[in-house]
Amino acid sequence: MIRPIHEGEALALAPLFAPFMPWLPQGALYAMMQYERRRFFVAEQGGEAVAIAAYGPSGYSRHAWALGPAATLPTHRGKGVGSELIQTRLDAIQAAVIASGLPAALVHVSSRRPHSWVRLGFRVIDEVDGSSLLCRRLTVGAEGER
Repeated sequence: MIRPIHEGEALALAPLFAPFMPWLPQGALYAMMQYERRRFFVAEQGGEAVAIAAYGPSGYSRHAWALGPAATLPTHRGKGVGSELIQTRLDAIQAAVIASGLPAALVHVSSRRPHSWVRLGFRVIDEVDGSSLLCRRLTVGAEGER
């Protein structure tokens, strides 16, 4: 089951998933979870959190969205949880774009494994220090996402 993070849940979830995001400074994950413009989804199995993933507006344009940090517990990797979280975030962005009346949005993500994102329709637009910046256009119309 995938659901939005509940209020007050950051205190328990941040220490559980922060070790799997070593690039974030200490305390940054908790701060992101509390920051109102950054939204998090939680994947649960058997009532336990097994993965988290963030997304939100980029802030520099109402057309721009970012897929933020995500982590899956090692015991649940390779079971499709990450893919479900990606699709859930893209669906949430598309719903926000439709609600805003905008015709399209750009979604970007930074990753050290760009091939995973290229499979999902993202394109590499730049690379720096082993990390790729990727972008995908979401167009809203009669037939939905393109």
